[in-house]
Amino acid sequence: MPLIQFLAFDATVAMFWSATYAALGYIFSNQLDRVAAHVAWVGAFVAFAAVFSIRFLHGPEVRPPGNVSCASSISRGSRQNSYEAR
Repeated sequence: MPLIQFLAFDATVAMFWSATYAALGYIFSNQLDRVAAHVAWVGAFVAFAAVFSIRFLHGPEVRPPGNVSCASSISRGSRQNSYEAR
């Protein structure tokens, strides 16, 4: 898409969005308290959904097999390879 055509479309859409938000502000200007309450609930829901998705949907932390973590076995000087026969 040529740059001039892109700028023309971009300016048209920017004016549309500006006009839309200005019209909505004018229409709901007497209900700002009610709108603010709904926006607060939506914000709280989005925050809860973000925390839920990060904590529960990504699964638990992956740990190596066995009771001893890799870091503690390395710090004790253990050189046993986990693939060696026991």
